[in-house]
Amino acid sequence: MALSDTFANIRSMMKRTVATFVVAALLAGCNTSDYAKKNNTDEAYWPGENPYAELAGVYVDTMPCADCKSLRLLVELTLNPDSTFVLKERNLPGDEKMRNQVMSGVFSPVDDWKKIKLTSSDQPVKYYTPVTGAMIALDANGNRPDTAASSLKLKDRIVGRSGKAFVHYPVKSFQHYPAQVFMNATSNDISIDKSYLEAATEQELAIVAYYIVKYNAGCDETSCALQAATGKTMSELNDLAVKYFGSTEPQSEKPKLSMLLIAKQNQVLHAGYTIADKQRKIVHGSDEFEITGSGVKLIASK
Repeated sequence: MALSDTFANIRSMMKRTVATFVVAALLAGCNTSDYAKKNNTDEAYWPGENPYAELAGVYVDTMPCADCKSLRLLVELTLNPDSTFVLKERNLPGDEKMRNQVMSGVFSPVDDWKKIKLTSSDQPVKYYTPVTGAMIALDANGNRPDTAASSLKLKDRIVGRSGKAFVHYPVKSFQHYPAQVFMNATSNDISIDKSYLEAATEQELAIVAYYIVKYNAGCDETSCALQAATGKTMSELNDLAVKYFGSTEPQSEKPKLSMLLIAKQNQVLHAGYTIADKQRKIVHGSDEFEITGSGVKLIASK
């Protein structure tokens, strides 16, 4: 494949990734939930020292909808470690009647965390039962419905925050390229594919370190989200980048990294990225890295 075609494909992939990020996140949980089929064998949640942090995550699936053409709604429940929540409901693609409801407020325990209650200032209370890897929807009185219960499956764990942004780790395991290593483009939250970082070879991790050293990858006054996800210190990542790419030029103010997407073709890794410069202008770029034996080198940039 010609280099120009590779960069064009990377840019196209980046645009599609940003444009479909929310819908794809919801569709990821749209298969009928295993928990809804096994209501009698759900693994109960047992609260630990900090239940708010333990339950923090993004839960998605489809729910019954009587007035939808598809009879199902896409539902996304985000529980943040500070006890706030956001519940989104929207139509499946193809429904004529548009529905996009958002409920936000705080969640709190009921019966020592056997249930949680979602409380909003302007909408009725909703109840869920937490089980391992899911949230089972309850009726308006906080009871399981007579019919098979619907549940939302855990898609992302929320592990903390960087500045005002909550940091998400998708629960899926990395299996193949492309890898959306870092995303901070569609909302204030940050999504990091930690499973990719854990599976990466030293050369592949050196490529990620190259961007961590050059750009602000989810950093606040005390830490950087992408650096923390690698399990290495900034000094260790800088040494890794220097080992493979030589010294890096220090910058007084690093541009903000919005997205890092990595694809692979044979022994060449194609990295597409988006940054916001000092003037907050959005800049798209692409790099190619060749992995040879125990080495890796930057062979093209655009």
